[in-house]
Amino acid sequence: MMTDSYTAKDVAALTGWKHECVTHWCKLGLLNSSRARRGGADTFDISAKDLVEFQKRYVVLADLARDLGTSSRALRLALLEKGAEIIGEKATEATTRCALVRTSSMGNTLSV
Repeated sequence: MMTDSYTAKDVAALTGWKHECVTHWCKLGLLNSSRARRGGADTFDISAKDLVEFQKRYVVLADLARDLGTSSRALRLALLEKGAEIIGEKATEATTRCALVRTSSMGNTLSV
């Protein structure tokens, strides 16, 4: 499925990220997008180029934790202790979700 642009729902399906997180990052301006209206609903259009740029700049904390065999919470704390920049979080009642790690801040932090 190669196209010039994707909806937030498409990006979620392609990456395995939560749709809620994709739209949250779009609203924050972390994932460049344009607002559109389809079928009476607001959506975000994300170009393939902007998705690639996003993936160069940020790593989704939950993906990284899964790949390292740890929990997002434990990895988040370890990365913060080592000076990594965690951004894009969305607070819920008891926790946060949608956390991103800025790749430029990771340096030697992957030895957690």
